[in-house]
Amino acid sequence: MNIASDLYSEVARVQGTISGEHGDGISRTPWISSQYGPLVSVFRNVKKLLDPLNLMNPDKIISNDPQPLTGFLRETRLHQAAAESAPALLPVMQFAWQPQAAADAAVRCNGCGSCRVPLPTERMCPFVDHSHSEDFTPRAKANLLRRALCADAPADLLQSESIKPVIESCFNCRQCEIDCPSEVNIPHIVLEARAQFVRAHGLTRTQWLLSRVHSWGKLASRFAWLVNPLLRYRATRHLLQRFTGIAAERRLPAFAARPFMETLRVRREDNSGAPGSNRPTVVYFVDYFANHHDPELAEAFVRVLEHNGFRVYIPREQTISGMNMVSAADLPSARETALKNLRELVEPARERYPILCTEPSAALCLTREYPALIGSEEAQVVAAQTQDAGSFLLDLHRRGLLKKDFTPLPMKVAWHTPCHIRALSREAAMPQLLRLIPQLEVTEFEKGCTGMAGTFGLAAENFSASLRIGSDVIRTMQTIDAVAGTTDCSACRMQMEQQSAIPTIHPIKLLAFAYGLMPRLEKRFRNKPAGLSLS
Repeated sequence: MNIASDLYSEVARVQGTISGEHGDGISRTPWISSQYGPLVSVFRNVKKLLDPLNLMNPDKIISNDPQPLTGFLRETRLHQAAAESAPALLPVMQFAWQPQAAADAAVRCNGCGSCRVPLPTERMCPFVDHSHSEDFTPRAKANLLRRALCADAPADLLQSESIKPVIESCFNCRQCEIDCPSEVNIPHIVLEARAQFVRAHGLTRTQWLLSRVHSWGKLASRFAWLVNPLLRYRATRHLLQRFTGIAAERRLPAFAARPFMETLRVRREDNSGAPGSNRPTVVYFVDYFANHHDPELAEAFVRVLEHNGFRVYIPREQTISGMNMVSAADLPSARETALKNLRELVEPARERYPILCTEPSAALCLTREYPALIGSEEAQVVAAQTQDAGSFLLDLHRRGLLKKDFTPLPMKVAWHTPCHIRALSREAAMPQLLRLIPQLEVTEFEKGCTGMAGTFGLAAENFSASLRIGSDVIRTMQTIDAVAGTTDCSACRMQMEQQSAIPTIHPIKLLAFAYGLMPRLEKRFRNKPAGLSLS
């Protein structure tokens, strides 16, 4: 303020003006009277006449506050009463960061509003795109955590029911982070806030069940001969919705009678990561969907890797990535899952074996969420070695190490880039790999997020919102001229097939089929999604 006073005093002395091409606004309001003199009373009367309740731009141009600028500055330091005299007043952080680090992440948002402006080249936030509510914006989430840590907010702010619209308008797609000009870590900001709420109130029954779908997936696989036919009937599905909250109209995948992790390939003795092999070794992290619903994908990936000269080690005690638990903000359970996987993966990672994932959300969980959950050297080591399958294979191709003995596939497929692939890398590797297959035409369409977001679109309470967010993708899949859709995200596949008459096939399967490694995959082009079932 002293600098501004000195500046504007000099401006008045030389009979200049306090503003040029810009408006006066809050920053110049204290000097309006010195600039305009008696006219200020006219300004005040006009303001009172047109805006008697002072709703429009309060404290701009006309203000009773001698220093309105400082009244609008955000508090960016930890709340002093909590930070100095009573540290227990600060929330116990659920991620592995200190309150100051969380506050710094929130303060990094400068409120520019880019997250409110939809651009064709960006996805930003699917909730904002389809609701335009300020409560849903990424900056609202940053402000919420900043207020809880820095401002004189109620101590139980993050436990209040009033914050639910803010914290529940996020399914961890991470598009806000990559499209934000300041690269604010909104995903971890909102997950921290949501975890504080969950810590106080717990998960709903549907959230709890869907975040642990792997647990009852094991049981369903054992009785796949009974479960799969029952899931095709609407009466069964309405009962399922009533007792579990899974949307009755959602097309669901069949359960595999034998999960991939129970197959001979995994159980045999030569499934080993022991040093000394004459072939380069990679580690395959399978995750839930390929294990319980699509073991054919896991087998196809292993065969593609072996065809290219790799020894594939599949740790027997690995479990799901835990991304569903992270997205539900059940961070203690996610941390327990992460620790179990780290015990299986850290030694291969120390041997510098690449850890490969056919599920993008699994790769994102291992690389971004585990370090944030655990904060250990082991988590960093595993994160450094983890890649999605497409990026690994594309790197092989660019180094001239990927075999290209593909048979022609005279067909057209439609590619969708998952949000988590965009979060992992600005470059989508799979369509570039598919174009190596002779006569295969790959059409890429950019229609934003599918709205499925892991288990978000499975819940009946989110079903309509999921379809609304993914409407452009759904319409494209209904009308596009292609034999099949293709994407490397299982959740995206579910939405792409929700109202489509053509199947969506994982690109790894297309590569395996073109290599001639799995001729039986030809039937996948004939299998169509129908009724309440995926292809």
